Amino acid sequence: PEEYKKTLVPIYKKAEVAKEYIDNLASDVSSQFDAEIRVAGLKGSKRVIEKTLDDYEGDFTRVYDYARNTIIAKKDFKDIPEILDGLKSNGNINRVKDFLKDGNPGGYHHIIINVKAPNGHIAEIQISTPEMFKAKITGGDDLYDQIRILDAKEKTVNLTDIEIETRKKLNKQMHQLYDEAWERDMKALAASSE
Repeated sequence: PEEYKKTLVPIYKKAEVAKEYIDNLASDVSSQFDAEIRVAGLKGSKRVIEKTLDDYEGDFTRVYDYARNTIIAKKDFKDIPEILDGLKSNGNINRVKDFLKDGNPGGYHHIIINVKAPNGHIAEIQISTPEMFKAKITGGDDLYDQIRILDAKEKTVNLTDIEIETRKKLNKQMHQLYDEAWERDMKALAASSE
């Protein structure tokens, strides 16, 4: 929308520069391990506006994932602490959120690293495991989006009983998807340790 353009245009310009920086950082660090980098485009302005209004009282500077990518520790994700250390020693780390062991509220196991690019823009690098990332892109993100829509609606009106039940089912599906992926990752980790 036009009303946000004046605020968003300069942020997106900085995010473009930060994106190149974090993609190079993630590529450099992942190349030291058997890891893969998955780059993503800049977060869409529609989602940025929703996130800002829903979560950050209209403060667009509090969104840290305009520019983002993911490092997937492919072969042996025991490398994840070393990957994290590599990012810390090569980048200006602003914040680390570690959901690897216990998962985030949606059940997704990963680490979020917010990196301050040289231009001051804060961007996001995630570290994920192979099965968790696969689950995320083959259904987890879609389930999350559906849940998020119901959560946002609930901030303005009461959900119907059907919507409440739908959200419960979606949450259950998402947790099951991620629980099964985590179990596969744990089996792969155990097999690699033998």
